[in-house]
Amino acid sequence: MPSKHTEGMSSHQWWDDIPMPEDTPMMTRSIPGSSTEPSPQYDENHSVASVISQPGPSNPPMAPMTPGPVVITFERLNLNHSQPELQPVLEEPECYCIEVNKPMPGVPQKLELRSDEVEMEEEEPEGGVTWCHVQTFQLGVKKKAQAKEVFQTSQPTFTIEGGITTVGSTSSRMQLTCGNSSKIQGIHQTFGEGIRMTKEKGTVWLTVLTAKCVVFIQSPFFNHINGKPLDTVIRVQNEHDELGNLLHEDKLPTIKLFDSELYASELNAARSDPINRMETMEAFCKTRVSLAKGFNGDYAKKIYDTQSWFVITIAEGMNAFDNFHRHFTSAQEIGSRS
Repeated sequence: MPSKHTEGMSSHQWWDDIPMPEDTPMMTRSIPGSSTEPSPQYDENHSVASVISQPGPSNPPMAPMTPGPVVITFERLNLNHSQPELQPVLEEPECYCIEVNKPMPGVPQKLELRSDEVEMEEEEPEGGVTWCHVQTFQLGVKKKAQAKEVFQTSQPTFTIEGGITTVGSTSSRMQLTCGNSSKIQGIHQTFGEGIRMTKEKGTVWLTVLTAKCVVFIQSPFFNHINGKPLDTVIRVQNEHDELGNLLHEDKLPTIKLFDSELYASELNAARSDPINRMETMEAFCKTRVSLAKGFNGDYAKKIYDTQSWFVITIAEGMNAFDNFHRHFTSAQEIGSRS
C-alpha cells in the first residue's frame, strides 16, 4: 500500500487518522536526545503516570517520531514471479452398472469417492431442509405458457394431485389449482391422485398413482443411467378398469429421478470438459412432467405447447451444480486474464 506521508505534508499528519482506544491516555513524545523530552513519572503505587507537556515558550509541542523510509523491491512484492494457471484435473470417467428397479430395503447403493473429488454435502435430517421445488405452468389464452404456483417442501414424501378435494396444498401435498380453461380443469380432475415423490438417503423416486390420466415424463438423469438420449420422453399410464380403478396397486410404475452419489460421480467426470458439460449437469437436476398431452419425439408439440405441465427441481443437486459452475467459471476467467 502506498504511504500516505508525502513531501510537503506536515510531520504529524501521517498518523492523525490512526484509531486509538478511547481509554488510552495520549502521550506526547519528543525527538530522542532533546533536552525537553519528558520522563515518566510514578505515583505512590509505582504506576506510570501520564506525561502531559504544557505548551509554552520553553516547552513547545513536539512532533511524533516519523518512521524511516521502507525499501520496497519487486522481490519483496513478488511481482516478478508469475502465478501458475489453474488447470482442471483430467480424469477418466468410470462406468457404473445401474439397476433401474428400486433397491431392496436395507441394501443402499454406495459409490466410494476420493477425497479430492466433488462430494455432496451431508444431508440435514429428513424434514428439516427444502429438497424439492415444483413450478407449474398452464397454456394461456394466447397459446403461451404461463407460470403458476411454486411449491416447495422439506417432507421426505409428498404428492402432486389433481382437483379431487378442496383442502388445498400442505407441506406434504400439492394440489394443482383450477385451470385457465375447462380443458385444463378437466385434465386436473382426471389427474386425480397424481404422482408421489419420495426421497430416501439422497435418492429421489417418482411413482405414478393416477389411474386415468396419462403422464409424460422427461428426466435426463433417468435417461442417462438407462442409456437413452437425454431428451427422451416416456409415457406412463396405469392399468385400470372401466370405472377407473387401478388393477395392480402393488405394481405402480416408479422411476429414479436423482441419486446424489451418482450425481457427484458425474460432476467429477465432467471436470475433464466442464464448459461443454454445464448444461447437461444442470439438466440432471430437473424433470419435466406433462399431463395428458405428449411432447417431443413422435409428437409435434413441445412441452410449452401442452395444456398443463410442471418442472420438478432437486435442490440438493442444484446446490452441488452451483458450486461446480462457480469453480470452473472462475478458473476460466483467471486463465483468460493471464
